[in-house]
Amino acid sequence: LGAAAFIRKPFDFNFLTGKIKEFTGKKTVIAVEDNPETRKLIEVRLGREGYDVSCVSGEDELFSLLPEKKPDIILMDVVLPGSDGLGIVRRLKAMDEYSDIPVIAFSGYVGDELSGKDIAGADSYIGGKFTVDSLLEEVRNRIN
Repeated sequence: LGAAAFIRKPFDFNFLTGKIKEFTGKKTVIAVEDNPETRKLIEVRLGREGYDVSCVSGEDELFSLLPEKKPDIILMDVVLPGSDGLGIVRRLKAMDEYSDIPVIAFSGYVGDELSGKDIAGADSYIGGKFTVDSLLEEVRNRIN
């Protein structure tokens, strides 16, 4: 019938997301950040660069979204109210279905003393006075 793909219902959201990525070529990013202004900056800046960006404010939202939208990379704020960003990274890396997703940990509150160290299994860390551009550069290095 001219369809590019066929998926039977009920479908697996990870499979569907993979098919969409195949056709659009967009890389998917999930950012976990509690500050609404920073979330918006990340969403707009990475969106302009062609990434499909979803921003969540905490752990519960992240784990609700993951089964539907397995990302190519996760950006994780280290300091979250009621949660430990590094604890979330450890949890992700311990789960078979998500352990292969690169995680970039970042914080404007925690200094550079964590740079270069094993940050709970995160693939990289940006500390101190990070910028959205520094996050973008790290995303490009990891998934493009």
